[in-house]
Amino acid sequence: ETKGGKIYTGVVFRDTLSTDLIVLDSAGQETKLAKDEVQQITPSRLSSMPPGLLNQLEMKEIADLFAFLRQASPAKVTRRPRR
Repeated sequence: ETKGGKIYTGVVFRDTLSTDLIVLDSAGQETKLAKDEVQQITPSRLSSMPPGLLNQLEMKEIADLFAFLRQASPAKVTRRPRR
């Protein structure tokens, strides 16, 4: 949430060493925010995993997914291709 009351939903994609935060939304759009305008960052209580995803996967795929999520180093975030 900004000091002006605007709420952005997404992932803090990049916290630059300068004065900006880059927020990546679910559509892959980046929003650049000045750090001094950000009043509050609140983690979501909802998972970003699509509902019902596990119902579509085999047990091996679920195990692979959880192994990936538990990796020590974060994976590089990639953007969806623009259409």
